[in-house]
Amino acid sequence: MEYIETAPDSDLLERLHRIPGPSGQEDCIRAELQRLTAWGGNTARTDALGNLIVFCPGTGEHKRTLLFSAHMDTVGLMVTEITDEGFLRFAPLGGLLPADLARAQVVFCDPAGQERARGVVVPAEEKESKSFTLDDLYLDIGAGSKSEAEALVQPGDCAVYAPVLFRQGQRVFATFLDNRAGCAALVAALNRFRSQPPYHDLYLVFSAQEEVGMRGARPAAFGLRADYGFGIDVTCTADQPGSDHSATAKLGGGAALKLMDHSVLCDRPLLHRMQQLAAEKGIPHQMDIMKVGGTDAGAIQPVREGLPVGGISLPCRYTHSPVECIDQTDFQAVVDLIQALAESEWTV
Repeated sequence: MEYIETAPDSDLLERLHRIPGPSGQEDCIRAELQRLTAWGGNTARTDALGNLIVFCPGTGEHKRTLLFSAHMDTVGLMVTEITDEGFLRFAPLGGLLPADLARAQVVFCDPAGQERARGVVVPAEEKESKSFTLDDLYLDIGAGSKSEAEALVQPGDCAVYAPVLFRQGQRVFATFLDNRAGCAALVAALNRFRSQPPYHDLYLVFSAQEEVGMRGARPAAFGLRADYGFGIDVTCTADQPGSDHSATAKLGGGAALKLMDHSVLCDRPLLHRMQQLAAEKGIPHQMDIMKVGGTDAGAIQPVREGLPVGGISLPCRYTHSPVECIDQTDFQAVVDLIQALAESEWTV
């Protein structure tokens, strides 16, 4: 295995992927993102739904207001019941597949983000992975009785996958690249304006509760009155064995410019401008057409009178599983395109 020494941007992936933040409990990751963006003339606030909204003022003569939204929450499990034997029943937070969950290691953390219990997801009966459902799964945290388990967790507590990260060449395998990679890309792009402010006014929204219905981005966008909006997220890939061809992106193909997913049809003139800008700057890019799933782009598009939206996606394999995979060159292309949109004078 070739180990790639971490560059500053990849340090962000190291830093962000391990911070717990299941939907509805984004406090720890929000605090870290606020620390990472609190410099210069930037201002930040948290709204009623828990979205972190960072404003970076631009200096261009004909500047517009650009909104970039990347969700900071992750999928997870919420405890619903503790059995007399000390096992845990749970409900999913976000779209989870039984085959991905079975035998997965999970952790429970306290409000400060410190681990307080660990367990494994197990099928109630030995079945083929294609035949069992989420209701057939339970959590084993090593307790021998209900009272033992209750000393560690309570119904309503949430668990997330145990964090892991490793590299193989340009590929990064890690927990919660969906969508900590999108958050890292926004922070990395913002960092490039430390010495020279962007041309346009920028709102960076690190949204809450995306995994349970894209709930955070819509009210955030409603209050900002941006001229253009962009959803920054991962997208499914179509280049691994057994692909069902419900997506078009490939690892290593560059930033994926979204045309559609189940939640949105992106603005065509804006898409063409993004393609043109990527070509002008030499940024590798590809099309993102996904038959399933949704992103914050779909949530912010219909606010008020409607907002022209685009999507900048990072191809990602094995989304919502214990270990996901991206390509570092695609990550850099996403950062480059966000920077290009923010610092270039352009109109649609």
